[in-house]
Amino acid sequence: MTTEADYTTNEWQLLARMPALVALAVMLTEASQRRGRKDELATLATVTEEIAPEYAENALVQALLPEVKATVTSGEMKEYAKAKQTDKALTVALQWSAQINDLLAHKSTPVETEGYKRFVLHTGYQVAAASADAEFLGIGGATISLGERKTLLSLVDALQVDFDY
Repeated sequence: MTTEADYTTNEWQLLARMPALVALAVMLTEASQRRGRKDELATLATVTEEIAPEYAENALVQALLPEVKATVTSGEMKEYAKAKQTDKALTVALQWSAQINDLLAHKSTPVETEGYKRFVLHTGYQVAAASADAEFLGIGGATISLGERKTLLSLVDALQVDFDY
């Protein structure tokens, strides 16, 4: 079982901020309507707490949860969402994924590592599912758009974990 004491301050912040960054990358994948973006931000503010019980056995996720919650509810997330820097969010998320893979391989157990990565992706998935994109007059839209699916698949590959959505 790993704890905050096993990580430097910067490493811990990286782990705590990753769920929000993945959600942001998914949000910014495509231009959502104003209401859709609001729904996604609202989901981001609550999703980590809602899915946390599914990761109750994962000490790393539970230890990170207070800081993850603080990050996803920060005004900083709203500002980033407004900036609409789509490519930048995904690029940074992919870079962080490589750092996290290396970090967790050296400092965490395989079970905690996989659970943490699933938690991160689960957060992104829930945000993607928060707002359906309408294809025509509000009809026929998919819950998760093609662009959001591609972003999630890129992140699944980058984090090197199986994740079905």
